[in-house]
Amino acid sequence: MKKMLKVMLVVLYSLLLMMLTYLGDFYRADLNAVQALTSDKTVKVEETPDSFIFIPLETNLSTGFIFYPGGKVEPEAYAPLMRSLAEKGVVTVIAKMPFNLAVFNQEAANKVMAEEDLSTIESWYIGGHSLGGSMASDFAVSNPDLVKGVVLMGAYPNKSPEDTGLFYLAITGSEDRIINRQSFESASWADTTQFENISGGNHSYFGDYGLQEGDSEGTISRTEQQSITDFLIDSFIKEAK
Repeated sequence: MKKMLKVMLVVLYSLLLMMLTYLGDFYRADLNAVQALTSDKTVKVEETPDSFIFIPLETNLSTGFIFYPGGKVEPEAYAPLMRSLAEKGVVTVIAKMPFNLAVFNQEAANKVMAEEDLSTIESWYIGGHSLGGSMASDFAVSNPDLVKGVVLMGAYPNKSPEDTGLFYLAITGSEDRIINRQSFESASWADTTQFENISGGNHSYFGDYGLQEGDSEGTISRTEQQSITDFLIDSFIKEAK
């Protein structure tokens, strides 16, 4: 019994160590992303315990976009993308996730919407990258009365959005080597889904965290891919209003 107990303790310790190593290994935001977290005369940046908020200073705050980061990617990595969208007049919020995994906090949008400073938002949209996109879609499908549209970047829905009345925008990169293409094509999509494929884009360039293991370098720059992405999201929101 003592030997068996020792073996069990060693196994449990090993599993715990492996889990902590896995959760502690993530993609970190680069310098460009960190610099995008600074307020200026066009966008005010606020950090809360649960999120990063980008508030346009020269527009009425009536439209908001909640973003769920990709799996094991630091939330700050998406600051350039979300800041650029805020400069177009949309309040953007990057939700922080436990262990940088949105699967542990699918309901993060509820806290964002409850923020007192965001009480003027009349229309909410939600989206995310990779795993974060799938979790954002799950939230929207479960709460179609709270959001108007969903934006997925290198991601696809887990649950069918059929009959929810939600508008969907699915953005992918032609050089993405991370997304499961078969799962993407066989997923249940809303009839309203707008599909956009960025020629030369990859999986990693939606954020500023380097190149994800297994991904392609892409044939366009990170800046160009994000510029196209912001244009597509801004257009999508304006058309859905």
